[in-house]
Amino acid sequence: MDATGDLTVLNGKLTILVAFGHGGELDKTQLKQFIGTEVVAERWNKPIEVEQSEGVTVIVAGSEKITCSTIIYTDVFIAGVSILRTEIEIRDKILFNDIMVALHSNTIIVEGLDFQSFASKRITEIREKLNPGKAISYYPNLKKYTLLRFKEFTPKLDQKGLKEHYGEIITRFLSGETSIRALHSREITDKLANDLSYYDEDLFLASTEGVLILGCEDYIKELRELLELAISLLLLFQIYDRKIDTEISNAFDAIK
Repeated sequence: MDATGDLTVLNGKLTILVAFGHGGELDKTQLKQFIGTEVVAERWNKPIEVEQSEGVTVIVAGSEKITCSTIIYTDVFIAGVSILRTEIEIRDKILFNDIMVALHSNTIIVEGLDFQSFASKRITEIREKLNPGKAISYYPNLKKYTLLRFKEFTPKLDQKGLKEHYGEIITRFLSGETSIRALHSREITDKLANDLSYYDEDLFLASTEGVLILGCEDYIKELRELLELAISLLLLFQIYDRKIDTEISNAFDAIK
């Protein structure tokens, strides 16, 4: 297997998840008003897909840019968190490194807006739909998570070859950084060891910032839903933690 040259994506999917608080626990009536139908009972314990739209994304890195079709989803977890899920289909050649640069320089343009502005706009719209006419103080922090799936790429390598020849750049992606600092071999080994895939030929390298996927055709939806649930719960616990801190502070003020 030839492993010369830059790692280049020819066909793949870049998915950006943004988890955000939507103002507290939802009841069935609120969700029914949003989506127009009843929700199947067994879906209540995980994020529920309630909205979908199509759009166009331009990924820009320096002088390079590609245009991609995009599907935008809203996934609602009734306990108090929603996820904006943006799935960008990559059909033109682009360097793996250029994708990383675009992610960190905010030059992924969705529907004419840089991703940060696009996400902020859509989150505001979703919150208003879930809580029409209500004045709510929303938890300000967001949790962003990135999934990149390789379908076709060069050089053509299996999962072992990818880790062996491009372990450093994969580690930078999984670490959510583009700095030029030297990576310790232990850091690379640790990141490449966290593979959640089931079959030997697959790859599902997960970290706290993102995941790199190769194959996993039979169970990729289940893995993504599991990640969505984990991200939702993480943000939900942070929201609860802030509420507890506020209540404790108010209690001490009352004592004084």
